[in-house]
Amino acid sequence: MSTALGLSDLDLARTETPSSQWVQIIRRDDTTSWLFEALKLVLRAVPKVDNWDGYGSIAPGDAVKRRSVELLAAMEDDEPPLPRVVPVPGGGLQLEWRMGDRELEIEVLPDGSVEYLIVASNKMLEGRLAKPDRTSVRALILPVLLAR
Repeated sequence: MSTALGLSDLDLARTETPSSQWVQIIRRDDTTSWLFEALKLVLRAVPKVDNWDGYGSIAPGDAVKRRSVELLAAMEDDEPPLPRVVPVPGGGLQLEWRMGDRELEIEVLPDGSVEYLIVASNKMLEGRLAKPDRTSVRALILPVLLAR
């Protein structure tokens, strides 16, 4: 069967779609200055090309960027300190905070899953956010960032 452009269904199946340039649309007037600054940190940290580290690592893809934006947007209302954002080998991004004797690292893996490491008072807790949504972020991550 042929489409209006003369392409068969098989041709359409073989056609590769280009990778998207956008991750998510956030209306500027709805964005706090905290979130805007956090998003700029993510954009600056994402390498534009593969092999960014000289060891063949791939640049973070759309799933990583999307999840990073979602995590930061979940924190927006509480405006914790801005994270340090760094790419990690293998195509992920890491969001890092250090506040006194507390440290928090959130790694967004290439498939969009999220792992964390919390260090507080010489104790370590690490794990995976089973459902990295606003509720999980507010329950696990924000108490670490906002504790006095």
